Amino acid sequence: MMAIIVLCRVRPPDHIINFYREFIGLGYAVYLLPDAGDSLQEIGGIQVISIDDADAFAAGYYDSSPSFKKPSRVVAWDKAFYYFNRINLQYDHVWFIEEDVFIPSAEIIQQIDLQHPSADLISRENIINTTGELESWYWWKYVPQDLLPLPWSRSLVCAARMSKRLLACIDQLVIASGHMLHVDTAPSRSQTFRAPFVEFLFHTIALAQGMKVTTPIELSNITWQRDWKLPEISSSRLTHPVKELWLHEEIRRQLIGGGSQSIAESTNGSASTTQ
Repeated sequence: MMAIIVLCRVRPPDHIINFYREFIGLGYAVYLLPDAGDSLQEIGGIQVISIDDADAFAAGYYDSSPSFKKPSRVVAWDKAFYYFNRINLQYDHVWFIEEDVFIPSAEIIQQIDLQHPSADLISRENIINTTGELESWYWWKYVPQDLLPLPWSRSLVCAARMSKRLLACIDQLVIASGHMLHVDTAPSRSQTFRAPFVEFLFHTIALAQGMKVTTPIELSNITWQRDWKLPEISSSRLTHPVKELWLHEEIRRQLIGGGSQSIAESTNGSASTTQ
């Protein structure tokens, strides 16, 4: 069984919701998790998850994105892990997709799943750190080194698929370590900063457990910050970031109508998406 969960700040526009409804016809269960909460429980077949920050925090799920400054330290990622590890454990694989990931068609996700049915982790990349150096990437210093020994690994995970086995390992780590995963309980002599940051947590656990990690070309346009020009957005790639959600429907329409070049022509090559 396969699920998709869309991680967002608030409920996205109707056209985004309507797009994700297409996955239901392909056999996926689809969930929407607004970090700010929502009064609805279902929108057109999509289940809306509402979890209190305090519940996720009490279960040890917080600080998964320490760059996002929020008093509770609980964001949508934390709530999603809490949901699929403590409330709803029925799925073999779950796609976690942030709202500003542009997906040209539902069939692209289905194609990835058909090509990689046994992968425990599907993501943009899998960059391995065998030496413990801390200079090549800012967040290496946040790795809780006593709980996640070398080698470490990282990737952007704006769109990533995880197996039930990997999700269970994340939960086991949270249970076993308690609050020792986090910044405020860092052993003062060994590490100043620590957090279960999503960009190293999944991949490091998968590496330690000998799990299968796949980096399909369809995720190669997942980046941290970039001003995507419309001709660069492909009908065969997921693209991140495209933060102007109102653009998603128009880009998708133009791709169907004739590919990325038609987008450039329709906008005289001047439109772009911005961080």
